[in-house]
Amino acid sequence: TKARLQRFRKALEASTQLEAERRNRLETLQKSTKALEKELDDVSDAPLVEGAELASARIDQAQARLQALKDEKAARLAKLASLGEDISRLWQRLGVDEARQIEFRDAVKHGGLRGVTFEFGEKELASLRAELCSRCGDLTNKARAKIDGLWDELQTPEGVRQAFAPRWDEVSERTEAFLALHEAEVSRLEARREQLQPLLKLVEKREELLLERTALHSLQKDAGRLLRRGPGAAAERKYENEAMRRVKQLPKLTERLYEKLVEWEESEPPVLYKGSRYLDKMARDKQEAAAERAAHLAAKRQAQTARKERLAEMTNQNSTGL
Repeated sequence: TKARLQRFRKALEASTQLEAERRNRLETLQKSTKALEKELDDVSDAPLVEGAELASARIDQAQARLQALKDEKAARLAKLASLGEDISRLWQRLGVDEARQIEFRDAVKHGGLRGVTFEFGEKELASLRAELCSRCGDLTNKARAKIDGLWDELQTPEGVRQAFAPRWDEVSERTEAFLALHEAEVSRLEARREQLQPLLKLVEKREELLLERTALHSLQKDAGRLLRRGPGAAAERKYENEAMRRVKQLPKLTERLYEKLVEWEESEPPVLYKGSRYLDKMARDKQEAAAERAAHLAAKRQAQTARKERLAEMTNQNSTGL
């Protein structure tokens, strides 16, 4: 009948549509699978599901294969990242030159995620570990030299230096663990130096301005400078004016540095200058400046008194003469 024919046609259309969808789905899965198999150099030898090419089980099998490849790729990426970090860390610890690093990268750059890349990586890692084991003594000595240099640069007190026992240990075997203690101290000191840089620059700037202020005061004590003429005198006055502008920055710089040093010492050891706590030096500088101002005012008052006395004496002499 017409109704049965219509139902048959609908069923045929649905079947044809399902077949087309499955075919497209299977083709997409197979395309993605082949791409990953090539990338990973991993070709499956698993038997295909028996029966119709487009059976649901066949698509399920293709999906499972693709997912397995995706999982394998993720695992290899993670392993490659870990391997690369281990190699880079050992390159740094051993001080491997750039030429050797470039040679290794050139050897593996076309390997992608295939097995040959991991073979090269594991071989390089094993070689580096063996080299590290054989050079622990030499590397420890180099780390100690770095520590000594950083201690000097950071003006580390002797008591703090002595507190790092591995530096003075000449008995323990030069193992990788012993080396790691020194490397950790180098890293800690380098981090501290990096944190201190802004403060140290402010300290250096303040010390420069203090020296310039002293030089400026010495220059200004020479009253005869204002009577001198010629190119040299002009250059001297130019320097004096520029120095006065720079020295005017000193109070504001000192205030800012003081605040930063107090904040720093809330969580860190004191900042040292020539072996002494710089906040203590700033306090001494303040006292010395106050004493200098007081002495200057006293000398000025004394000079004024002397002038008044001489003027009074001259007045008396003139009165007597009359």
